[in-house]
Amino acid sequence: MVEMTLNGSGIRDIARVLQVSPNTVIRELKKAPAHSQVNKGVVEGCCPEATAVEVHRVDGAEADEMWSFVGSKAQRRWLWHAIDHLTGVVLAYVFGSRADEVFVELQKFLLRA
Repeated sequence: MVEMTLNGSGIRDIARVLQVSPNTVIRELKKAPAHSQVNKGVVEGCCPEATAVEVHRVDGAEADEMWSFVGSKAQRRWLWHAIDHLTGVVLAYVFGSRADEVFVELQKFLLRA
């Protein structure tokens, strides 16, 4: 079950596949030993000089936001991101609340180039 979460499956997805209730999945995951949220194999195989950052001007970008919560649903965290509409490449992103100031911060990143 823990392996399914490491592969990106959510609680409801695991419950559906295993034909158990979501509460059972949560209960079993709480029993499992703590796992790191970092894929150490990928991070250790990566070096800064292998990471390519390209700076170029695009004709159009698409902005979107998504949210998740930390600890409880009262603690929502938003990810705002802009992608190149033609290639799907992420141009910029910021974390914050769902407020105009955070979107303006994203715009500043896009206008720097």
